[in-house]
Amino acid sequence: MRKTMRIIPLASLVLAFAAAAQQGGWLIESSNVVSASQPTTTVEVWAWFDDPTGERNAFGRGDFDFIAADGEFSNPQMYLWTSPGFSAGTPTGNSVRGVFVGQLWGFVGLFANMQNPVLVWSVDWTTADFTPRTVSLDTRNTTTFQIGTNSTQIGMNLLELYPQGFTPGTGVIQVVPSPAIATPLLVLGAVMLRRRRRAV
Repeated sequence: MRKTMRIIPLASLVLAFAAAAQQGGWLIESSNVVSASQPTTTVEVWAWFDDPTGERNAFGRGDFDFIAADGEFSNPQMYLWTSPGFSAGTPTGNSVRGVFVGQLWGFVGLFANMQNPVLVWSVDWTTADFTPRTVSLDTRNTTTFQIGTNSTQIGMNLLELYPQGFTPGTGVIQVVPSPAIATPLLVLGAVMLRRRRRAV
């Protein structure tokens, strides 16, 4: 009986390898849909990591720039360690540059947040354009993403996952039509309906 060899497309192999290599990165979440009645949403960035050996127990530190397709950012916040050396970044229009977040522990009374994923950063996004659309969000220019291994209350070792084991963050904001636009359309529709009834 002749056996046939199954040929797997190169693209599938690349995707499978990439999925297996993913060990940590950023997650992006938006708090609400944006409209004229709610023109602002808070966007959060979370750090996550795999723990295949049971030795990784806390996010250490990482950096990124944060970019939206349009709109404006304001009020960036950090949620772990806020000492000098870390930075919530500088908002300029639709980008926030120079975000560096993380945590330190090992001092008396200083303990690590070992949640996974863990909230590390947020920023407010707003717009005056309520054209229905999906606004893309992503992290860029990461140069380090470190995880604490074998961490205790008195210290930690840092494992670097960037670049081979790192996944950048992507997300979206949904913008829906302004009620001020929808109302005239409803009125126009009612007028046309009345005219049609009179013509019948």
